[in-house]
Formats: sequence, structure tokens, C-alpha cells
Amino acid sequence: MTFDYKVLEVAPVDELTLEAAIAAWAPKGWQLDQVEFVRETGVRRPTMAYVFLRRAATTSAAEPPTDP
Repeated sequence: MTFDYKVLEVAPVDELTLEAAIAAWAPKGWQLDQVEFVRETGVRRPTMAYVFLRRAATTSAAEPPTDP
């Protein structure tokens, strides 16, 4: 099976922004694949996160990107 992937850049990083990013795309068939956090040197809290989503590949032509 092949997948389509979407990458979201989330900043600032907290529970609400991560949840909102995932919740905005879940009704459109996207599922959480992974989250990567970006930290600055010497700073404990992440400054940004990349949220990777995936869904089963569509058989139609590529969709234009849309923001929620």
C-alpha cells in the first residue's frame, strides 16, 4: 500500500497547538504518523514541531494543497 504524506510546521509548541493541528486534518482522512521536535541549543522546551500525517494514496490526480 502506498501513502500520501503531509508535513505541518507547528509553533509555538504546546498541547493545544499540537492537538489543533492534528484535529484539523483528521476529519479529512489524515492520520498521525510521527512528531519531530526542534530545540535550540541550551533550551529545554522545543521551539517548533513538525507533525507528519499520512493517508492511503488517492487514485485521482494530485490534490492542490489546502490549509484548514
